[in-house]
Amino acid sequence: RSGSGSGGSESTGTSSAPSPPPGFPLPQRRVRSVCRVNNANMPVKALRALGQLLVDFNGQGAAAALADEDAQMHLLDGWAGTSALRLHFDDLAAALAAARAEAAELVDVTDVEREELESLIEAVAAVEPVEGEDVVLKAKLRRMEGARVAVEACGGVLGMLGGGGGGGGGGSSGG
Repeated sequence: RSGSGSGGSESTGTSSAPSPPPGFPLPQRRVRSVCRVNNANMPVKALRALGQLLVDFNGQGAAAALADEDAQMHLLDGWAGTSALRLHFDDLAAALAAARAEAAELVDVTDVEREELESLIEAVAAVEPVEGEDVVLKAKLRRMEGARVAVEACGGVLGMLGGGGGGGGGGSSGG
C-alpha cells in the first residue's frame, strides 16, 4: 500500500499491476469514478443525481436559515411545485386577517352598549323565536293594521252620519 495522502482516497489493495518503467507511458484504460458509501461502491453519477435532491448548505448562516419556519415552507413549496398555491393561500390568509381586524373594530362597544345588547339578546331568547316566525308575524301585523284603518274609516263615516254619541269609541283620538 502506498502512503496516506491528504486526498482522502484509500487503496483497496486489488491493483497488482506493476508500475511501468521510467520513460514509458501509462497504458490508456477507462477510469470509472466510484465512491464508497457504507462499504458499498456507488457510482459518482448516482451520487450526483442524489445531490440534486439534497439541501445545499453553502455560505455563512445557511444552516441557521433552515430553522426559520417560513424558509422551510418556501423550500418545501419550491420542491413540491406548489409555490403559486402557497402565495394564493398567503393572500387569502392576509384578507382573512384584515376582515377579522375590521370586524373587531365594528364590535368595539362601550360597557353600557354591551349591557343593552345583552339584555336585548336575553329578551329575544326568552321569547324563544322559531325560524320563519317573523314572516308570519309581519303578515298578521299587516292584517291588523288594515283592520285598524278600516275601523277608523268606519268611525269617521259614522261620525259624519250623526251617530257619534253611541258606542263607536271616538274617531280622532289618535294612535
